[in-house]
Amino acid sequence: MPSQTLESLLNEIVTFINEEGTEDAQKLWDILAAFRKPDNGRHTFADPTTAVIRHKLGLSGLIKRYDNGNWLVGQTHQYLVAEDTDESVRARINMRAGHFRDAMWSAFRALGLKWEEKN
Repeated sequence: MPSQTLESLLNEIVTFINEEGTEDAQKLWDILAAFRKPDNGRHTFADPTTAVIRHKLGLSGLIKRYDNGNWLVGQTHQYLVAEDTDESVRARINMRAGHFRDAMWSAFRALGLKWEEKN
């Protein structure tokens, strides 16, 4: 059982972002924005970016599914977590400019990851 409720954790995050007004608050925002894959669902963009960020953060790649507070045995949502590769670096370098690329670049910078080098 988590030591903190979702509501209290979200309140803490919102307070940190709203009240701190610091570079760390901006970095947190950038990292949170990077958890999602591209809206078009294309793994060609997610694999070299989002998956590397999730790996850096230590995420497991699985989220247990719950319904009304009960764990649905054997039901999980899997998301991609991957170490950085030379292929991922090439994909990032060749990624066209745009909203998704800019968000991922900001998250990489916030986490101290290199965009054009293997991490």
